[in-house]
Amino acid sequence: GEEVQPGLPTVLSDGRDLAPTQRRRQLADFIVQADNPLTARVAVNRIWKHHFGSGLVQTLSDFGLTGDRPSHPALLDWLALEFRERAGWRWKPMHRLMVLSNTYRQSGADQPAARERDPQNRLRWRREPHRLEAEAIRDSFLAVSGKLNPTMFGPGIYPRIDPDIINTGSRPKWPLNARDHEETFRRSVYIFVKRSVLIPMLEVFDCPVTVISEPSRSSSTVSPQALALMNNQFVLEQGRFLAERVAREAGPRVEDQIDRAFRLALQRSPSERERTWSREFLTSQTKGHAGLGRTSPEAEALRDLCHALFNLNEFLYLD
Repeated sequence: GEEVQPGLPTVLSDGRDLAPTQRRRQLADFIVQADNPLTARVAVNRIWKHHFGSGLVQTLSDFGLTGDRPSHPALLDWLALEFRERAGWRWKPMHRLMVLSNTYRQSGADQPAARERDPQNRLRWRREPHRLEAEAIRDSFLAVSGKLNPTMFGPGIYPRIDPDIINTGSRPKWPLNARDHEETFRRSVYIFVKRSVLIPMLEVFDCPVTVISEPSRSSSTVSPQALALMNNQFVLEQGRFLAERVAREAGPRVEDQIDRAFRLALQRSPSERERTWSREFLTSQTKGHAGLGRTSPEAEALRDLCHALFNLNEFLYLD
């Protein structure tokens, strides 16, 4: 049959063939050419979705006739022009532009009148809190506990996974004796990805499966997430590390420990009610651990407080 040459999609262009040399460069030039607004629109819509929870166009990978209509078409075009003309296709200036906007910085408080007119908040009348992504949750545990390893590049890491889960794969390649230590306390982006075996802590918080391509992640709220935060060995261990950091940095005074724990976990000081609750909690837990014969009941009680802070919505959600 007729030999087909590399060319541009006719639905998006005049269908001309590419020259024999530098075909990738020609394709790249076509994608970002001045009379093609689609590329910039898609890019800024994805950045917007990252910061606001949903895009101006909610179908991130479908800007066609079957996709969602933009809620703010003029804003989408303005952002696309800013991205191309002023930011020079650089993402960082667009992140800065969005997070410094009034829309991003407005209150998340409910407004009944606005909710009645726009229940889905398509017009952005409030700041919607949304949960951190699975990898960011794990990284936050490590950062707050002081155990995050900032080392960049290099081979993937193998955090601990229960051997029973590893053995569910047809050809187990995850080390059965994997243990969490300084090397595996790197950012979650460095975790080795095996399609048939996902880190349970990440999977329960909607880390996407790797066998299909998805334009955006789902965000569910299910009971296994609360169970993981209460019982997962990694979370319990990071709670202990946070308690050790708090005791080391705040000293032996209980009030100072409470304040430091809140500062590290929630980036704020506790309210008077929270301070009273925390003080009573530490007293109760200390007595309980002492009754069980623990060698250091005060340290165990502080660990429990730090673990409780990890379980707060305020730790998991951006607001």
